[in-house]
Amino acid sequence: TMPEVPHGSEEIAMTAPVLLEKRGSSVTMSFILPKQFTGADAPLPNDHHIHVKTVPGRDVAVLRFNGRMDDEMAREKTVELMRSLEANGRYKVMGPPMSAQYDGPHVIPFLRRNEVQVEVMALAFT
Repeated sequence: TMPEVPHGSEEIAMTAPVLLEKRGSSVTMSFILPKQFTGADAPLPNDHHIHVKTVPGRDVAVLRFNGRMDDEMAREKTVELMRSLEANGRYKVMGPPMSAQYDGPHVIPFLRRNEVQVEVMALAFT
């Protein structure tokens, strides 16, 4: 059975990624809302630890892969992404790496879509 949705809440299908950003021992988890929502009309969280905020658009470099997402795989794929950016030489890394998971634990591991991402800025060449 499905859990009961509290009065005034709305259940949203999570078709966008769940992002994890780790800084030291701190972890921030972000849920991307479907584009029909804005910060003003997003459903109100029923947990005071959850905050809704609008994040401006940004350019990110992404390495996509399938399989399980754990700390070791995130580190390995982040190193691969950073090496690729360094070899390319046209982008400056602007923020910490994040991992993105698109599927829940009910999806067969080899079918799960994952990404590691990092915000970048294109370098101007003369």
